[in-house]
Amino acid sequence: MKLTKEDKKLIEEEALDKHHTHCEAKKERTEKDKKIAVWVVEIIIFLGLGIYFLINNKINLVPLVLVGFIITPFFDKAFNWYKKKNKKLKHFEFNWWKKAIFIGGIIILFVLINIIIPECPKSCDDNNQCTNDFCSVETGFKCMNTIKLNCNGNGICEAGEYGKSSDCPDCNDRNKCTADSYDTASKKCIHVEMKGCIQ
Repeated sequence: MKLTKEDKKLIEEEALDKHHTHCEAKKERTEKDKKIAVWVVEIIIFLGLGIYFLINNKINLVPLVLVGFIITPFFDKAFNWYKKKNKKLKHFEFNWWKKAIFIGGIIILFVLINIIIPECPKSCDDNNQCTNDFCSVETGFKCMNTIKLNCNGNGICEAGEYGKSSDCPDCNDRNKCTADSYDTASKKCIHVEMKGCIQ
């Protein structure tokens, strides 16, 4: 059966429609994949910096709250409401890539704030009872852990500790005719021979 011109034209139009539909679907998939990729990167950065901010600086939880709000539908509702009130924003669309740029800007801004205006960590405790743990402007906002003197467990054998603390070495030379002790000044074991002692 021979096709008429109208039939050929109809087939061509159908083929063009299918091709157009296929191209549009492919374009949508590409856009969706790009959107997912960007948000995955943003979430990884968000989580990484979130942990960093939590450990280093309590005030910098502000960007986490802002970013968390921006990625929720409530932000879109709030922005659309404000856009209706402000005629200058009438034609402005806050699409996903603009959001990504905005979020990235917030994160970079607060990272710079954290670098330029540093603060001490929430805690400098090193879980060692024989150290003084502190942080200040003088330490460059870094934790300092200085050893406490006369503290059992500080790793230093001090006066009066020999034989009582694990900080002191074992100076026993296994010779019953010597008095064994530790000199805290020279940091050496002392072995004094006892007169009249017979081994």
